[in-house]
Amino acid sequence: MAMPDEFPVRAYLRPVLPEHPSWCVADRGGIHYSQEVPPWGGDRVIYATTSLFRMDGLPVPLVGVNLRLCAADEVEDYPLDLDQARILSWSLRRLVRRAER
Repeated sequence: MAMPDEFPVRAYLRPVLPEHPSWCVADRGGIHYSQEVPPWGGDRVIYATTSLFRMDGLPVPLVGVNLRLCAADEVEDYPLDLDQARILSWSLRRLVRRAER
């Protein structure tokens, strides 16, 4: 039996995703967020929190870490994909070790 030169491509096939990831506690604008990891000590004026996120609606869902920086009443979110989060984690560990010397 001869094999076909090309297998049929089915563009309509997409990965099946659960409606919400198991860690999802908030769905804002089609982006799923986990609970934030709170900062240590609540008396800081400038602090950072992190959470997981998954952004649906793309050909491949984007999963990563949301870095939230807060200064007084100003809040900025920086969604990082997993590769960016790994690089940030690695570089922060190096910087903290250097600062502690």
